[in-house]
Amino acid sequence: MPKTPVLAVIALTGCVGAATLHRLAMEHNVSGVALLAEGRLDEARAAFRLALEYNPDFSEPWNNLGIAAMREGDENAAFDFFTRALRLNPDFAEARSNLGVLLLRSGKIDLACQAFEDALAVDPGYVPARLNLALALIEKGDGARARDQLLRVLEVEPGIAAAHVALGILYIEDGDLVRAEERALEAVQLDPDGAAGWLLLARVHLACGREDKAREALAETDVRAPGSEIWLELGLAHLAAGQPERARFYLAMLLEKEPARCEAIEAMSLALEALGEPAGEGADAPGCDSPASKTDL
Repeated sequence: MPKTPVLAVIALTGCVGAATLHRLAMEHNVSGVALLAEGRLDEARAAFRLALEYNPDFSEPWNNLGIAAMREGDENAAFDFFTRALRLNPDFAEARSNLGVLLLRSGKIDLACQAFEDALAVDPGYVPARLNLALALIEKGDGARARDQLLRVLEVEPGIAAAHVALGILYIEDGDLVRAEERALEAVQLDPDGAAGWLLLARVHLACGREDKAREALAETDVRAPGSEIWLELGLAHLAAGQPERARFYLAMLLEKEPARCEAIEAMSLALEALGEPAGEGADAPGCDSPASKTDL
């Protein structure tokens, strides 16, 4: 069973409204948040730095500088910014959650879970931390706790498609295809342009033996420019749906990005075998298990 892709949810924070903060510090931070949301990173950083000139101990611009660093892939700088924000304000739920995202990306799942739990201890209603905690628990293999957290997410914010997708994946693992399909349809309705909901629906159709409907859902997934976090699952789904050429397309992109990814190497071997082509280099990579059952959904 492929792992659930982690959906790193990062909050953009605005002003805290503290009486001790300079008015212009708050205004420049809010301006930076808007620029960051538009992807104008250089201008956003300038606004956050200007806010800090007025109030160097204003924790939110430090957190937002961390988000900007993450957007550019500079996770070391992001870690420093989030850590500084937390030194200034230990009860800063958003910064704790963002730090958890960094830890999760680096494979430190237990530490990430602790960071998300610390954020929720400050603010139990902070949905990004709870959603990321659920996704981290899925990565850890703790489906029961993850399901509980996802249901709490949806109690607070029922319109989060990613939570429905993650819950649907857990229901597939439990063999509850009726509930899995309900979650897939809800995710597609909430986010019709998102690839993950359509992929979940395809997987449900495959598990139910509805191959034609699965191919239709996969076609919908394909046209939505799915991100790299679901290329493996998408390749496996195409393979299970009898479409090895499409499977090879996604697996090749993933292997270009992660050439040592065992699941992708094994799935590619199956795709090439189905196409009547040689397995190619890497098919017997050390540490990789036999691909015999890798198309299981």
